[in-house]
Amino acid sequence: MNRMNPALLVIMFNIGLLRAEMLVKIAHRGASGYVTENTLVAFERAIELGADMIELDVWCSLDGHVMVYHDKWLNRLCNEQGAIEQKALCELKGMLLDHKHTMPTLYEALAMIDGRIKVDIELKGNITVSAVISCIKDFVDSGKFSWQDFLITSFNHHLLRLVKDLEPQVLIGAIFEGLPIGYCDVIQDLDVDVVVLAYSLTNSAIVHDAHKRGVKVFVYTVNHAEDVLDMKLLGVDGIISNYPDLI
Repeated sequence: MNRMNPALLVIMFNIGLLRAEMLVKIAHRGASGYVTENTLVAFERAIELGADMIELDVWCSLDGHVMVYHDKWLNRLCNEQGAIEQKALCELKGMLLDHKHTMPTLYEALAMIDGRIKVDIELKGNITVSAVISCIKDFVDSGKFSWQDFLITSFNHHLLRLVKDLEPQVLIGAIFEGLPIGYCDVIQDLDVDVVVLAYSLTNSAIVHDAHKRGVKVFVYTVNHAEDVLDMKLLGVDGIISNYPDLI
């Protein structure tokens, strides 16, 4: 049996430790594996579990408030009919997520987080950009956060262009579903800071190529220890998980 050189093993171990130290631990919709997703309770739990960043999703209500919620339709968590964009703030606040939690606004979420952790805001609705940037600016101006505390991501890459036009200081991340064909064009065209990929389709070639271009790689949604280890060995920069303590 061939045995690996002990010195090489030490080097590999140290590289692994360095990657682990640099890795961004991202709580998917907060600590959604433990409590109801995208709620203030989920965000607080993520902080308690040592996450580096909270990922949350936003839509605009009918009257222009930025709401933290994942789905377009309300029935899964609220047991209500209709789309979130068709409801006013007062209607949405009258609904309970999983029969016990109030749907937060982005303003309420950032006020509760209070600069204790970085925030990844995924844009869902097509009319969210200006309202989200305005909300972030209020908190940056207050001194609670810096622009570098935020990452704005979306599957809709046209929205990311609007984000950069409105506020060049904010970091942006392009999310890809399926194999990231043409992702190089997106990186160059939008000057993205991060690419966000499905972990099951992420490989060493993609990670290496992104890093050569000065772009970080975040992977979603990694909820098993063996998959976390695989992603660490590939050298990804951030892991998004429902269980941030697993990372």
